[in-house]
Amino acid sequence: MKKIIPVLLAVIFFFSTALVTAQGEEKKEEIPPGMEIVVIGGSRVLVPKDVRSSKRGDLIVIEPAHEYVARKVAEMEERLVKIETKEEELGRKIEQINQILRDYFPTCFSAISPTIGSLNFSP
Repeated sequence: MKKIIPVLLAVIFFFSTALVTAQGEEKKEEIPPGMEIVVIGGSRVLVPKDVRSSKRGDLIVIEPAHEYVARKVAEMEERLVKIETKEEELGRKIEQINQILRDYFPTCFSAISPTIGSLNFSP
C-alpha cells in the first residue's frame, strides 16, 4: 500500500502537467509573405496586405484584384515621383556645396585632383 501511493501521485502529477501543456499550445497558422488575416464581422479572411474590405449586411466585400493592383501601382508611382524630386534636390545641394568649396579653396582642389571640382552626381 505504501508503494502504491507514491506511484499514484507520480501518475497524477504526470497527467496533470501533460494536460496543462496540451492546453497551452496554440495553433500556429502559416501566413504567406505579403498576406495578412483580417477579421470582418467574426469571419477570418486571408487577404493581401493593405487590401480594402468591408461588410455590407451579411456579405463581406473584398476589393477585386484588378482594383488592388491598380491602386498599388498608382501609390508606387507617387512614391517614385517623390524620390526623383528628392534626388534632384539633393543633386542641386551637392552642386552648391561643390561650388562653395571651389570658391573658398581653389588651390586645394587643383592640388588634389584637377577633376574633383567637376564631379557629376546627377544620373
